[in-house]
Amino acid sequence: MKKLKICLLLFLSATIVFAGCAGINGYLKVAPTNLSVASFYHNNYLLGISAFQNVANDSSVIYTETDRLAYKNYTNALYELLPEERCLISAVDYLYEINNSQNASVQKVKVKPYEYRTVLKAELAMSDATLALKDNYANVKAVVLLERADKTTSLEINTYLFYMDANADYEVADLQNNVQNAHYVFTFVQTGYNVQTKTFSLKYNTGCTASATFTQEKGCLAYTLNSFFGQTKTQIKLDKNIYKYSNGTAGIRVVSEFGAGGANTLAIYEQMTSDFYKRVKVGEVKDRANMLSMETMPEDRFAVYNASDNKGYLLVYDERDDSTVARIVSESYGLSE
Repeated sequence: MKKLKICLLLFLSATIVFAGCAGINGYLKVAPTNLSVASFYHNNYLLGISAFQNVANDSSVIYTETDRLAYKNYTNALYELLPEERCLISAVDYLYEINNSQNASVQKVKVKPYEYRTVLKAELAMSDATLALKDNYANVKAVVLLERADKTTSLEINTYLFYMDANADYEVADLQNNVQNAHYVFTFVQTGYNVQTKTFSLKYNTGCTASATFTQEKGCLAYTLNSFFGQTKTQIKLDKNIYKYSNGTAGIRVVSEFGAGGANTLAIYEQMTSDFYKRVKVGEVKDRANMLSMETMPEDRFAVYNASDNKGYLLVYDERDDSTVARIVSESYGLSE
């Protein structure tokens, strides 16, 4: 695979300048948050990844078709699974809410809408049901209608995802009467809750499971999905960690394990986002053992090539220099000439 013909010096200078702002040895420090699960997810994950959602089709960022295809192979599942992830996050948000002993009144809530204002073109392009909306994605919002059903042995949560015009008004009753026309439907069943770690375990659809932990004291949302993607319904495990640090920086790490015939790929999507600056690493992981802890992450070693990495792509989007037009620049690492 050819190495991308781009300006490495530009990438390195952007990285060094950013690291210098916090000090070469500056560490990202965890900080508490008062946001709900759904708001934390939207503000730090959806808004974060939206900045790089279209680069796989942009020849001015990734020059060769071979490299664009490789980039897509690492990221397609992230976008394809976003609909069920939106529904999962809504269900988890609701579970944390009804388990809050300080607000007993929420136990009475059986129906609740969740609205996500950020929708990605890449996710809409992954399904025939939403393909027609992709070119107008900036004017689309996602609304999840959640309905709780109390069973004799478990708590069941039905979620219905509607993509609609961003300016459209709706009534909950109208959504309830129109669930047969939802773009996606997922039913989650709570299978466990760890009181010490405040971790919820769930199952949904056929053979899909998830677990989620929201630590407000550390500003961290961590969750795992075991699901399927693609026309061949390839099994995939996604481990996601989302942090909001004390200096306002948001950190994302997604480790995906997927493959067929015993040849699994361990892929990574790691992103650091601050005001007017975003940096992302997409590629293959050599091993998990050398991955740096996101709780004690040196700022200049986040979303850059590290000892745990095998090969992939580094991208930077820098809006701080008013004298130039901000654009995404990229560089590859670990790829053969």
